[in-house]
Amino acid sequence: MRAERAVAAFDSATGMLRALSRFLAGRDVPAVGQMPAALELPLSGLLGTLNRLPTAAQEWAYAASGWTGAIPLRKAGEVRSDALAAWVTGHYPHRRYPLIFIGSSNGALVHLAAALDAAWLPQTLLLPVRRSGVAVDDPRGDLAATRGAGRALLAANPDLVLHHMHDPHQDRLMIAGMTYFRVKWRRLPEPYRRFIQDRLAPGGRVVVDDCTLRWPTTRVDDRYVFQFGALGDATPEEYRHGGPCVAELLARYGSPVCRWNPPAPDGESPEAEWGLQSGLLDDLATFTRQHGLDLDLLRFDTPQRLSPAVADLYRRWYADRGLPANRLLVESFLLLDRS
Repeated sequence: MRAERAVAAFDSATGMLRALSRFLAGRDVPAVGQMPAALELPLSGLLGTLNRLPTAAQEWAYAASGWTGAIPLRKAGEVRSDALAAWVTGHYPHRRYPLIFIGSSNGALVHLAAALDAAWLPQTLLLPVRRSGVAVDDPRGDLAATRGAGRALLAANPDLVLHHMHDPHQDRLMIAGMTYFRVKWRRLPEPYRRFIQDRLAPGGRVVVDDCTLRWPTTRVDDRYVFQFGALGDATPEEYRHGGPCVAELLARYGSPVCRWNPPAPDGESPEAEWGLQSGLLDDLATFTRQHGLDLDLLRFDTPQRLSPAVADLYRRWYADRGLPANRLLVESFLLLDRS
């Protein structure tokens, strides 16, 4: 299966990768870099029309757009790790970089990379997988229906770890017809090795950005964990035991349940979307030592932790260049400004 077919176009890692790589090539990022700039105006008109539809119709259109990009359940075992890594590195202009970041997805980190003319290689990618016959508020049913596909994916890719994520709070519309397989490399994939060797400038550095955020998980297999819920408004305890915000959400959507009944967690793992699997760091340390490369570690506990420092960097940079430095642009997930 082609990597571009398997990877979610709407995910944080994909959007940030496209935004950064296009910026480094001197290109704009219309529609999160998914289509030519010439189509941006017609697309904006279409979105404006959708925004005037009733809420239920908007939600249906949103869910349908995600479902069309998901891969069939039976195809999960056809995804190949090296193809995914080659797809990532293929986004970047073919030149040298003074820094190469590798690791956790992080919006502020991508802005930092843009300021430093650096590339970023994500550890985590989202593979959306279609499934049917499972209620959004049934996490146990989601795991039962897709566990076989997860095992097939891992059997074909021994260098991947699967963080199977089900979040009926923040991803409610999308997971109506799909499940989220977030895969993380536990070893440095060969395309990443070649990229570092070929594209790191002489005297350059490799930097691991390591978000240490963890989340309760249920172990399914040796390299397979199930994560219910994710970083956001609700806490892990509210996801597991319910609470006022959970009850209000379920009532608003007419759910037959007033709380969720997920598989019991038996440990904690790096958070599926934002956390770093430490195995990659260990393998990267060995690789850089063998090739005489400098390796640094940028470690932080939550995705938001880097934002103030990076904002201050840009403010000082703007002031030094005589640009207005007293304006605030608030970004939201993949609504990024790369100017």
